Amino acid sequence: MINPGTSDANQEISRLGDIGFGYFILVAAQLGLLVAIIQQFKIGEITGFVKIAPLVFTGFVIHAWLPRSLRLPFFFLLTLAGIFLLLDTTSGILLVALGLLLIGICHLPVAFTKRIILLLLAGVCLAVLRGWVHTPWSSLIMPILASMFMFRLILYVHNLRYEDSPASLWQRLCYFFMLPNVCFLFFPVIDYKTYLRTYYDDRPYLIYQKGIHWMLRGITHLLLYRLVYYYLLPAPDNVQDLGSVVLFMVSTYLLYLQISGLFHLIIGVLCLFGFNLPQTNHLYFLATGFNDYWRRINIYWKDFMMSMFYYPIYFRLQKWGKTSAILISIPLVFLCTWMLHSYQWFWLHGTFPVTVVDGIFWGLLGALVAVNAWFETRRRKKRSLTGPAWSFTTALLRSMRILGMFLFMCVLWSFWGSTSFNDWITLVSAAGNSPAMDYLIFLLLLLLVVIVGVITQFLMSRSRSASAEKKYNIAGSAVPSSVLALLLFLVGMPEVGTALGPEAAEIVASVRNNRLNKQDAERLEMGYYEGLLAPSSFTSVLWTVQAKTPDDWVNTRESDVTTDTNDILLYELVPSYKEMFKRAKLHTNSWGMRDKEYDQAKPAGVYRIALLGASYSMGGGVENNQTFEALLEEKLNLDHSGRDNTYHETLNFSVGGYT
Repeated sequence: MINPGTSDANQEISRLGDIGFGYFILVAAQLGLLVAIIQQFKIGEITGFVKIAPLVFTGFVIHAWLPRSLRLPFFFLLTLAGIFLLLDTTSGILLVALGLLLIGICHLPVAFTKRIILLLLAGVCLAVLRGWVHTPWSSLIMPILASMFMFRLILYVHNLRYEDSPASLWQRLCYFFMLPNVCFLFFPVIDYKTYLRTYYDDRPYLIYQKGIHWMLRGITHLLLYRLVYYYLLPAPDNVQDLGSVVLFMVSTYLLYLQISGLFHLIIGVLCLFGFNLPQTNHLYFLATGFNDYWRRINIYWKDFMMSMFYYPIYFRLQKWGKTSAILISIPLVFLCTWMLHSYQWFWLHGTFPVTVVDGIFWGLLGALVAVNAWFETRRRKKRSLTGPAWSFTTALLRSMRILGMFLFMCVLWSFWGSTSFNDWITLVSAAGNSPAMDYLIFLLLLLLVVIVGVITQFLMSRSRSASAEKKYNIAGSAVPSSVLALLLFLVGMPEVGTALGPEAAEIVASVRNNRLNKQDAERLEMGYYEGLLAPSSFTSVLWTVQAKTPDDWVNTRESDVTTDTNDILLYELVPSYKEMFKRAKLHTNSWGMRDKEYDQAKPAGVYRIALLGASYSMGGGVENNQTFEALLEEKLNLDHSGRDNTYHETLNFSVGGYT
């Protein structure tokens, strides 16, 4: 195998051909459009990716034309630029210094065992800083440092012991300091050997175009996630019948689109700099069984667990027989997965959760994968290079297996996202409120899905045979991605949304922003992945430094919602104002108050309360009917309804910025 760090490798890669000017313009134009979409839809705004995206574009433009020997050093410097763009100078220096210290320990001129002991001691010290000794700098940089090193360091040290040909200094540095890792703390577990082997292992323009495809796929997944999260996922309190139970379970499972979207986006960015890494997820909603599901979803994690845990355990147990080795090693791997998920949560969130729900989820999934693997070893299928010919029976069975697996994972995923087993049982039992006709309709819908699956497989078999002889063409492959990217960009424009109608404009406007849906805004309850990606998991300090204030989050005085008074008040709200302010609708009445319309003279039988204050009581960033003043007035009138003739009016005289 050729080591990418050697001159022979560089000569070999150069014979593959580098990017030409025409290909460069094609890729750069697509990347520029994607960056515009990222800015438009505020993709990764909370984590700072909106600020990093222009750096990715600029870095790619320079990187693509650099000599091969300078590309890795440039990528490392680009990552440093990203660090100092998001962090202050002191925090950035500490982050880089600690990272270099950990890498340096791996290469100390002492016995390998002593290096492992030193790394463990360093890990304990960092864990104390992360979990118990809270300082502003540790709360800020520890999650980022952990994201870079908590899993990759394990793989790095493991491979370092058996390294045949040493990698270059820049390859080692770039393995840990990856540009997207600066803002995406929940990061795919990239294998060290795969990272080395795939660096510019194909023609550069093909790697770059793959990066564009995966970035676009990631953005699409993230936008679909927002639609599911905002408009499909019902609040638990609204789950009252079979339809809402099914909707809750399916939409909860679909929330994984956020993870697959982030991972595709991350690996797509890395492809733009020559890291031709494999896919992270592969059509996981179409898994036909538990083993197939384990192979398709979060592939990097699966590979990490297989290489570091499954194979060592399996080969040690093989003396007890193949069946015993499989049925014991796989559940042990899922037990390790459970603990490592808590370990990951600790480094990013500061606590080490061990819950019954997590134990049941990973234990059940591990047992089912083990049984499925055992069955697969007992009935080996004949392999064919061309694949099986289409038949109605095969297609029908495949559709039924896919549907069954999808429904099972919806049920299991909804359980994993529940706070307790009793809460989940209470939610599921709501399906018993539906009549028999609802169940019949549900079964007919499942039958329709199976039929659609059979027809789809037939059409795909025909299209595969018709396109088998087609030759790959990068220009042709770039057309679909360019068209989809252009459509997303156009849909994201406010003018286009307005032209589509008020409802479409409201949906587009909501998808352009990162926000909690209604139930999470009220309850602030999330599942494992949603909680792991929440701003609080980065600590309040990191939230302040990385996300800061959105660019469109102007204060009241700087916005057009106020007008100068030229007196002691200085300014006041504009009367009859109806616009978006801090990403929420802000309406003022004819008196210039953030409130409903009131007569100036108090009507008979009305008890009035005057509210004075600044932005908190004015309600910047929430809808008119969601300010605490509006909710108070509503509650007072509901509580007194029927008891007396008193009606309450709470008059909101608050203006943001007043003290």
